[in-house]
Amino acid sequence: MVRPSLRLLAVIVLLSLVAVCSLSSLVIAGTPSFGPFTVDLSEPTVIRMSGEIDAEDALNFRRALQYAPQARLVVLDSPGGSVYAGLLIADDVFEHKLSTVIPSGASCMSACSLIFFAGLERQAHGKLGVHQMTGGGATGTQLAVSDIIELMTRFEVPADVLAIMFRTPAETVYIFSDEEIARFNINRSARVPDGKFGDYPLASCSGWNGTLTKSSGQNGRNARMSGIVTEPDLVEYCERDPGGETIRNGGTKTVGECAKELAYEMNTRMRTVANCESGVLRFFYGSKPERTMKLPLPDDRSCASGLPPLIDQFQMLCPRMAQRYDLQH
Repeated sequence: MVRPSLRLLAVIVLLSLVAVCSLSSLVIAGTPSFGPFTVDLSEPTVIRMSGEIDAEDALNFRRALQYAPQARLVVLDSPGGSVYAGLLIADDVFEHKLSTVIPSGASCMSACSLIFFAGLERQAHGKLGVHQMTGGGATGTQLAVSDIIELMTRFEVPADVLAIMFRTPAETVYIFSDEEIARFNINRSARVPDGKFGDYPLASCSGWNGTLTKSSGQNGRNARMSGIVTEPDLVEYCERDPGGETIRNGGTKTVGECAKELAYEMNTRMRTVANCESGVLRFFYGSKPERTMKLPLPDDRSCASGLPPLIDQFQMLCPRMAQRYDLQH
């Protein structure tokens, strides 16, 4: 039997100890890092970038993506760094349909801005800065500019932003003001799909509404309307974000994620029947128990009472009777 040398045994033991220590550190810290990228195990949908972007960090970002396949948001805080690494990371962000955010108190400058602009949804609460990019020599610079224009066009970055980027000398940084961020539409959320929303009042102040599909018998004894919950209804609710869960309002969810979590509500059907003469309304939402409203209304018409959407429905079906009563809420 061939025995390993003492030196080889020492190396094996040392490597084993390093691996064990590294694993222990990973478990204890809960935030494995890949260059400037970290993934908190308690937030598997979020990748955070902090620090300068080095040439090898495009590979580090892919390692972070492999570790966190559920990632949907990249949180940025970086002074910039390698232009080409930034372009590669930005391309991955775009292809994986990730969203980007610069938190309040953080900054995203130079090459970091390329990553920010790649976001499906993007929100700059902190400082966003741009300037001319250089790639080493005239030829390298031209190639860098060409690559940037190509990617920024794909990312639908406004021409005004590109003009500022290419006019600002490389030794300085142009930081966008809040007014410019709004004027140039730098921040963006997921687009609302085509279609109507909000036609069928369902929400007790802070929920979602539905889409009206049919209405008949207005002002009569058997006034009726029916509707359905559609994707645009849920997206509109998430755009409004009454719970402050999306990245635009300091949360970690994208509008798309918010709508996806509510997807079980899609295609839920509802109907309302009202006797306008007696002032009675009955509302049915999916398989939930019937809800009833009868005039005159109680003094408590708050959101907690659940009456606001029923009042709105009654005003739609029985506008004449509604005028006789104080139905404000």
